[in-house]
Amino acid sequence: MERRIAQYQPSNRPPAWERVADEVRTTVARATPTTTHRARDLLTALTRIAVYADQQGHRADARLWLAPAMVEQFAAAGCPEVTQATRANYRACLTALRTAVFGPDLPGGRPVPLSASDPSQPYSPNDKAGLWAWAGGQPTAELRRGLWLLLALGLGCGLDVLPREVVDG
Repeated sequence: MERRIAQYQPSNRPPAWERVADEVRTTVARATPTTTHRARDLLTALTRIAVYADQQGHRADARLWLAPAMVEQFAAAGCPEVTQATRANYRACLTALRTAVFGPDLPGGRPVPLSASDPSQPYSPNDKAGLWAWAGGQPTAELRRGLWLLLALGLGCGLDVLPREVVDG
């Protein structure tokens, strides 16, 4: 697999390829794809966004190419000649590559998962305390603050039903 990645050349050999080739190959190799098909998909998607970023005047840097904002910009404007499904595939490959190489998007890791609960039951005081404690157990201060705010707003509303004006518009 390593040899195949090291020898990869895009079929159309865009002029920017020589400037981005090493970073593309190194990044995909760091993701350690397990099949040649997956390696090809990752190499193709990363090459496309790398060439797009180069055309926009950006340096050859996978961290910049794989930033969520760059991936969305590329999907919206960087490949107008492909179908929506192909754009979605590029986005999925680039997101998986970012996660494999640089870790999850969250600054301090993935949030701690919630356990399943019956959605038809209102929150008891114990449930609310449990949610508050769950929010406090998140790995970063940013996640904790965001979840405490969300809980304070959501639980503070205490709405049983939507007001008629909201339903009717």
